[in-house]
Amino acid sequence: MRYIILISLICLTLQAHALKIFVKEEANELFIKSYFYGNTACKECEVSLFEDEKVFQSFKLDELGQARITLTKPNFTIVVDGGLGHRQSLEFKAENFTPTQQSLGEEQNTFFSDLPKFILSFALLALFFAGIYFLKARKT
Repeated sequence: MRYIILISLICLTLQAHALKIFVKEEANELFIKSYFYGNTACKECEVSLFEDEKVFQSFKLDELGQARITLTKPNFTIVVDGGLGHRQSLEFKAENFTPTQQSLGEEQNTFFSDLPKFILSFALLALFFAGIYFLKARKT
């Protein structure tokens, strides 16, 4: 009987350390609230937004355990780290996502937009090695 009571008490205390995430989408903005059991705010908790297992945005919650951000991607994973092993994740899918200018700019990053940088880098590299070649040629 003692073991049943002990196991019950342990299970009750485990629920006391649960971390909850509440997310609400409002006109291309995302409202995030995180709290522990008993409605205690997750103050200054680290929040990371992942897409394809890569972090694309990171921020902290305020003193009320809340944050408001602008949506830049329609689908991602929200991970809240409350410290001391309290970590919770949530898959988010936007219902009414309209791309902003910032998110449109991210998608337009293609090979042709990087072509001038590539040509300039290649030219500087060629000049560097040509300079070394001419310095060596002068000494002999």
